[in-house]
Amino acid sequence: MEEQGKQQEIEIEEVTAQENVIAVRDLVPMRAAMDDSMERIADMKDQFSQTIDPILRMYNAAMCATTARLEIIEDEFKYRKLRCPIHHIDTRLKSAKSILGKLQKKDLDLTLSAACNNIYDIAGIRVVCSYIKDVYLIRDRLMAQDDVMIMQIKDYIETPKENGYRSLHMVIRVPVYFMNKKQLVPVELQIRTLAMDLWASLEHDIKYKCLYQTETENFSEELKECSRLIYEAEEKMEMTCFVAVHSMLLTMYENLSDMPFYSALEDATGVHMTFTAISSMGDDGTALSLMIAADDLTDIGC
Repeated sequence: MEEQGKQQEIEIEEVTAQENVIAVRDLVPMRAAMDDSMERIADMKDQFSQTIDPILRMYNAAMCATTARLEIIEDEFKYRKLRCPIHHIDTRLKSAKSILGKLQKKDLDLTLSAACNNIYDIAGIRVVCSYIKDVYLIRDRLMAQDDVMIMQIKDYIETPKENGYRSLHMVIRVPVYFMNKKQLVPVELQIRTLAMDLWASLEHDIKYKCLYQTETENFSEELKECSRLIYEAEEKMEMTCFVAVHSMLLTMYENLSDMPFYSALEDATGVHMTFTAISSMGDDGTALSLMIAADDLTDIGC
């Protein structure tokens, strides 16, 4: 769809050096903060648990706060009796072992400070939507919140990965008040459609099974082709939805003058202009705009 190929430039907000650094020493015991080598702490399981626990709790708080923002978006659409753009939400908090492994993979210092200030997916949220346009709607809703700082956006829908993977990745910082201190904690969001989520799950499953087979086949080209076909099918489904709702609203407008409340409308011209704009939107219009217009029209008739 051409609209997806013309995504607006996203301005990444600048944050001060002080805001951009997680203050580990304010969270962990003083003795551990003086020597926060993860290798040393890992040898002492009890102390390691004591030290890492407040860090993970802070990230869990950031994850919960971000999930709450998404649930508010869900609730708004349900209240307005509109189709909700979010199908479901999954959350994941990295384990201490996983964090240590990523530090080693990135060849970073094995310290808590290095982990908090270099690994941005300790708290992860996956938002699964029905349509491609819903993905960008959620992105825009999050970007509109003035207390959310956008660190990074990678659009793998418009430009998929080499293996065919598609998703919109965002890293944001959300304010968290924890242990008497406000910190801007990073959270990674992966926003994708149901079809993209299915492809990613199957691709992961196939790669995982291949690890335990002595003779493995290369399915990379087949998976890449499946990704392309799925994306094309999604675009067609989305256009079908748009055409159906567009047709429904035009029918409503054509019969508007026959409705009993029409003569009582104080702004019939505004209704006319709304439908005229909708009918001229063509392929560039969105099903969401049409549904909002239908909802407003319903409110007028109540």
